Parts: sequence; structure tokens; C-alpha cells
Amino acid sequence: MTQIPRMAEIAETMIRDSMDAFARRDEQLARDILQRDDEVDQYRDMVFQELIDEVTSETRFIQQALDLILISRNLERIADHATNIAETVVFMVLGEDIRHRYNAPSSTKETARLRHPPAGSVVTAAALSSPMPSVPRFRTLPNHPHSY
Repeated sequence: MTQIPRMAEIAETMIRDSMDAFARRDEQLARDILQRDDEVDQYRDMVFQELIDEVTSETRFIQQALDLILISRNLERIADHATNIAETVVFMVLGEDIRHRYNAPSSTKETARLRHPPAGSVVTAAALSSPMPSVPRFRTLPNHPHSY
């Protein structure tokens, strides 16, 4: 289970570097952080698979396995936050929005789908600026004493 301490080291370095890239407006360091996120994702997947294999053969470790899975998931989320900061740095320096578009290898099919939209798909400014449908805050019921 050496992946979890390694994940923690990478996530800690990513947070430190993302704050440094933000303070110095260092676009190159920010792009380096984006690549490290995929390494943390791969470790999370390895931890999950290793623990599932362990639990299927020895059920008395289910609670410990769940705790370790949650730890790895939270470390991966910390790395994702560092990645978000790094993406913001690139935007600040270059004016280029690279969220969900960098071409680093991803660890799962779902992550790949979200990070790499199908070729030819375009998000237009109109789609981003379209208003959300309005939803009434309170529902009124006819002839109800507590209708708002």
C-alpha cells in the first residue's frame, strides 16, 4: 500500500507548486502540475483495485479498506484542486481557458470523456451564457393556509 504515501507527497507538492505558480504567474509550472494530476489519478485507481482484490479474499478488512479508499479519494481531490488553480494560472497569464482540454492520458473512461470531448464538439458562448430556467422558490397550493 505504498501508493497512498506517494499520493500524499504528490498532492502536497502540487498544492505548493500551484500556489507558487499563482503568485509568480508561472504558466510553465502550472502546466507541469496538470501532468502530475494524472499520476495521482492512476495511484487512486491502483489503490482501489488492490483493496477490492484484498477484500474479496479477506472480508475482515472491509472497514480498513473503505477508510483507505476514502483517503485515496480525498488525496485525489486535493490534487484536483491544485489542478484547478493551475488551470486558472494559465488563463491569467495567457487568457487561454484550458479547463478539461489538456491532452494528458487519463486513468478512467469517465475522466477521459470529461477531459477530452469528442472531436468537433464546441462549447459556444451562447451555450455558456444561456440563463438557467427559472424555478419558483415556493410552491403555492390553492386554498392552503400556509401558501406563500
